[in-house]
Amino acid sequence: MIFLCYFGNSMYFCNVFSKHTKIMQHQLKFQIMTQKEFFERTGIELTEDQYKQVELMYLEAGNMDKDEFCKDYKKHHESTLLATYFRQAENLKNKLDNMRDERSILVDFLLERAQCFGDIELLNKAIELVGHDKVIKRKIRLGMPLWDEDKEYIVENIK
Repeated sequence: MIFLCYFGNSMYFCNVFSKHTKIMQHQLKFQIMTQKEFFERTGIELTEDQYKQVELMYLEAGNMDKDEFCKDYKKHHESTLLATYFRQAENLKNKLDNMRDERSILVDFLLERAQCFGDIELLNKAIELVGHDKVIKRKIRLGMPLWDEDKEYIVENIK
C-alpha cells in the first residue's frame, strides 16, 4: 500500500508495512517532483499532460534522484526509441495488472466452487495460483470455513 507522507517541506510516497507487532515502519520510496522543480532543473517547459508522462517516467525510475533524472531527461527527452520503450513498458504493466485482476477473480471462483462441491482439486488449483497463505486469507475474508488442509498449513507455518 502506498501513502503520501510529509517530511519537513517535502512530500514523499511511502510504502507502509507492519510486522507481527503494531509498530509501523515507513520506508521512503521516492520523492515527488513538482512540475516547477522539473522546469528549474531542466529549463524544459511542458504542458500539464506532458508533465504527467514525465512524472510517470520519474516514478518508474527506481532510486534515481531528481537531479540525476532531470540531467538524463534533458539529454534524451527527444529520443523516439526511449519513448517507444516507455510506452511498451506502460502497456505491459497495464496488461499485467489486468491479468492479476483476472487471476484474482478466477481464484475467488475456484474457492467458491471448491466450497460448493467439496472439491479438493479446485482448492489445490487456487493454491497453485496464489499460494496457500493467500488462499487462507481470502477464505477468512469471504467468511468461508477452513478445511483440514488449511488448518494443517496454519499449524505447520505459524512460528
